[in-house]
Amino acid sequence: MQSALATVSNVNLWTRLLLAVGLLTLILLGLECNKPPRPVSATASPAEFSAERAMPRLLAFAQNPHFIGTAENGKVREYLIAELRALGLEPQVQTALGVFHSPRKLSTGIANNILVRIPGIATDRAKRKAIMLTAHYDSVPHGPGAADDGASVAAILETLRALQNGPALENDLVCMLTDGEEVNLIGAEAFVAEHPWAQGIGLVFNFEYRGNRGPMMMYETSPGNGRLIEGFAQAVAQPVGTSLNYELYKRLTNDSDLTAFKAGGLQGLNFAAIEGHPVYHTALDRPESLDQASLQHQGDIMLALVRYFGRRDLSTLQGSDRIYFDFPGLGLVHYPMEVAVPLALTTAVLFLAMCAWRVRTLKLLVRRVVNAFVAFVLLLAVVAAGTQIVWSGVQWLHPGYRLMLKGSLYNGSWYLLAVAALVISTFAIAQQRLLRWFALEEWALGCMLAWVLLLLGISIIVPGASFMLNLPLLPVLIGTCVLLKFSELQGWMRAGVLLLGAAPAILLLTPILRSTYIAIGPNFIFVVVILLLLLQGLLAELLVLISRPLFATLGGLGLLLFLMGSATAGFDALHPQPSNLFYVKDGQSGQSLWVSDDERLDDWTQNFFPATAQRGQLPELFGEDAGLFWSAPAPESGVAAPRITVVEDRSTDGARLLTVDIQSSRLAPQLLISVEGSVVLRSEVNGHKLTDEQRGAWMLRANGMKDEVVRLKLKVGDAKAFRIRVRERSFGLPANEMPVRPSTIIPQPNGFSYSTLSVRVLEFNKP
Repeated sequence: MQSALATVSNVNLWTRLLLAVGLLTLILLGLECNKPPRPVSATASPAEFSAERAMPRLLAFAQNPHFIGTAENGKVREYLIAELRALGLEPQVQTALGVFHSPRKLSTGIANNILVRIPGIATDRAKRKAIMLTAHYDSVPHGPGAADDGASVAAILETLRALQNGPALENDLVCMLTDGEEVNLIGAEAFVAEHPWAQGIGLVFNFEYRGNRGPMMMYETSPGNGRLIEGFAQAVAQPVGTSLNYELYKRLTNDSDLTAFKAGGLQGLNFAAIEGHPVYHTALDRPESLDQASLQHQGDIMLALVRYFGRRDLSTLQGSDRIYFDFPGLGLVHYPMEVAVPLALTTAVLFLAMCAWRVRTLKLLVRRVVNAFVAFVLLLAVVAAGTQIVWSGVQWLHPGYRLMLKGSLYNGSWYLLAVAALVISTFAIAQQRLLRWFALEEWALGCMLAWVLLLLGISIIVPGASFMLNLPLLPVLIGTCVLLKFSELQGWMRAGVLLLGAAPAILLLTPILRSTYIAIGPNFIFVVVILLLLLQGLLAELLVLISRPLFATLGGLGLLLFLMGSATAGFDALHPQPSNLFYVKDGQSGQSLWVSDDERLDDWTQNFFPATAQRGQLPELFGEDAGLFWSAPAPESGVAAPRITVVEDRSTDGARLLTVDIQSSRLAPQLLISVEGSVVLRSEVNGHKLTDEQRGAWMLRANGMKDEVVRLKLKVGDAKAFRIRVRERSFGLPANEMPVRPSTIIPQPNGFSYSTLSVRVLEFNKP
């Protein structure tokens, strides 16, 4: 039998060009398949969801930040209540203290959830569970929250209108617009803990945004999701989501309202659009920047799911977990999680059979196949590490990139394209060098061996991600077996078989590569590089048919794209620079300061600090381990410090029992309370348990309390002196005369940026 490498010379130039066009077509098809649909006109059927009909409501309430507890938050709430009443509904407001506690965060506050219930028409509806649609209406301190999560709120209002113009549901529908999601889900926590409707909810659909465009992806489910996935696949015309996303999300520290609902025993699906991440939680999250196609996709999903599950018995939803993914032309493919390992073993057996066939037919050496596997793994490691080092150099060249939230960039697409082009070119060049030591068949088998071993491991450890290895690998193996069986297939026929075998891999993995980059950002570019190299290794026999000049051209294009990224690295009014500046009043000394924790001062913040200013610690304000700050004297603004009253202080059994009342002196929307210098053994807030295990770093965020007292009951270690530090935070800077912030600068979404703080510390000495 003729060696595969020898057949490369039998492929003429036209076949090579057609092969390159075919690959490019598959890549573009993979990227296009998940594009959200066009917005539906306001003149469409009343029973349809129309993004154009939803937008006026969003424009009406998402113009200004509306953080929990602020006056603007109250205005938004009143507007939404009025809109629900205009639809002929009877909304109610649940005002309750929500408490969130996890190993990482403690948060509490007074939330005002808006709820409405639409009765179903089933004769046995009293015994039936209800469906619940949820989104949060609060925003972050400095962002209008048009996408996160105003668009979802507007979509719910438009969905309710469309439902009124269609067939009635059998099940009750509850819609809840939660408050306080941005401060650790306290509205959702309050609903689950206290509202009488919570126990009657059978299924929750929660909608979010992590950007302002792109398809609405289903990224999280509850355990036992089999029937939910089946319903999602049947009900939605354009389902987007993979069990890979859910597997990754379970291992991250992120939360959404569905986290609280799931902890309360409710089942549900979670959705979000993630493209356009640079606007997330910033002043740029305005209605005019929202992609209405994303809103349309969201509404289509929302309406379809409610209509589908609104006619089904929600008491029988529990089922075995499923592996699922969307695929062009097939919709949502899904199958039981239990078959992940058997499928992987079947694929491994097919690989071993094909490998033995090739080794016997071509007289290959197994040792050389193993060596090729080692070479491929080393190539993965070297290229991934090298790319990450190069990215560190790009960040050094453009330090402004470090200011962006979670590394997301305004011009991130340039770098994704650049890295893709350079990695493809690098692999092609490396492969040409390696084929001096290995036969093409040995190299291809070594690359596939890496896939098989990775598939077996993933199927056992993270079975929900196994599809992204199994589905691409099987058709390539089958195509290889076809070529072994029909060895007379040469030239364009051989190229056609290889391209056909590669098609599922390209169609599946191309959008996954792109969404992975969007989700994790360039700071973890090595993950994308490894995925891309794995794909190239799988397609090694196909890629070797493409002429070397094409790959050289691709490498040059990659360098040009990197230059385009650098050329667009600056900030302007459309792509403003995040900046951190805040005002602090020390309640102990009476001193007022301008403070910034930016690594470098920008053109605006330089106006607040003398040229001789140096970064240093401010332990009297932020504790011993708070990092480095720029600081300079600021004019007095009359900002009052929070009030702290010790109600009880006694020692017992080697511990200190404290009851402390804390109250804002200026109706600030946020209080940050920390215990420093001692461990906290147990804690309560306003009668609600916070922690009952030892914590060395204890901090509570109290939100939206206004003039309400925060009563803390603490059991702390009695080994040494300690302190309680309270920082009272309002948003915006004092109205003293100061340089106008230019349009090229926006508040940093993290930290205390563009806020006014007053600090008071209460010292406790060992009695």
